[in-house]
Amino acid sequence: AVPLQGSMPRLYFPSVPNLLLHSNFRLPILKYLFELIWLSSYEVIQLSGGLMVELVRLIHGAVNYALSEKKPVIDVDSVQRMANEICNDYRALLRKEHYEILKRIKEDKDKRIINEEIVQELLHNLSLLEYRNDETWGNLHPIIRPLVDF
Repeated sequence: AVPLQGSMPRLYFPSVPNLLLHSNFRLPILKYLFELIWLSSYEVIQLSGGLMVELVRLIHGAVNYALSEKKPVIDVDSVQRMANEICNDYRALLRKEHYEILKRIKEDKDKRIINEEIVQELLHNLSLLEYRNDETWGNLHPIIRPLVDF
């Protein structure tokens, strides 16, 4: 979790910013980023659940997978591989009682968040996301839906 007070941690992705400084690498990197936006932006945005930190994490991981496999573009497969990696991180956090609450919220048509300690744990670890429109409601993080459906 990112602390709200004090100094914010810096997100540092050495491969992209440093390569953009060198003109001979600028075009391939920009092409990767463009292809990500063009081919799989909808999937990335949906999987992020509206969390900027997850969006950046997904993009960064997809870029690394695509580069490691020498792909000419960041494809949906690269995004899905990163999503699976993040899903595994969440799997390690969740306990049996978490799954019961998540299933209950998933099945609730109003998506109301109850004020229980276990729900607060899920909100804190971002397995459950809180949204505020006219009223407050919550839903499962899109990346963990397969875990709850299983």
